[in-house]
Amino acid sequence: MIASLAPLLKKAEQKNYAVGAFNAFNLETIEAVVRGAESLHSPVILQLTEGDLEHCGFNETALLALYRAKSASVPVCVHFDHGKSPASVKRAVAAGFPSAMFDGSALEFKENVRLSKQTVSICRPKGVSVELEIGRLAGKEDYVSEVKSVFTLPEVAAEFERLTKPDALAVSAGTSHGWHSQKEVLDLALLKRIDAVTKAPLVLHGTSGLPDDMVRKAVNAGVRKLNVKTQLHDAFNAAVKKKLAQGETDTRKCLGAGRDAAQQVVEKRIRLCGSAGKA
Repeated sequence: MIASLAPLLKKAEQKNYAVGAFNAFNLETIEAVVRGAESLHSPVILQLTEGDLEHCGFNETALLALYRAKSASVPVCVHFDHGKSPASVKRAVAAGFPSAMFDGSALEFKENVRLSKQTVSICRPKGVSVELEIGRLAGKEDYVSEVKSVFTLPEVAAEFERLTKPDALAVSAGTSHGWHSQKEVLDLALLKRIDAVTKAPLVLHGTSGLPDDMVRKAVNAGVRKLNVKTQLHDAFNAAVKKKLAQGETDTRKCLGAGRDAAQQVVEKRIRLCGSAGKA
């Protein structure tokens, strides 16, 4: 069943768990996310970036994700991830997304606020949930690229939320987009301070490299949405490569192996988030 972000995260806030958010890019990864959630009776967030959508056609891929979410036995929020402008978010809303993110984190504070408010004005009348971001993550994902993280200051987060009124607030506290050679260290005390002065559920991007114990601690510190892309994609790619190396020539079997490997990543993260059985 299709769900919007705000009610999913509100319930997670009340019950002290997080909802896993996984980036898909084709039929097999869409299936991996939904099947993983269904197998554990968990709500889930199925995310697609602009790059993911353009891979097979923006509207075509959106329809595929929305159709699969509608037929799912658990709540599935189809979420537009890392929208680079209010215009791109507007396109996602027109395509039927019940939830969307505008990422103005690389902008100066006032410009981020201005464009974030535009995004909210596009989404809210349509009943679409809005995720916004303050603070910068190092690493690269689609068009988002930062050399160095800029951690989110609690007082800045509180002011940003007051001005923009998001349904979910993405912050920077130690995670990074993609894999990194150094072990990531999450600033749990900072997360708790941000959570204490904001009302919107907190979001962590770039959690693929986060150790399992840190995922649990992030949830206990107030994070309600944890994003995973690189870990899922790498598992998919590795499984496909293994099948090919074994001499498999049936593309369906190769892609199926990728789907199953990605599903294992989804299920593990759902358990760490504490959302299993919460659908």
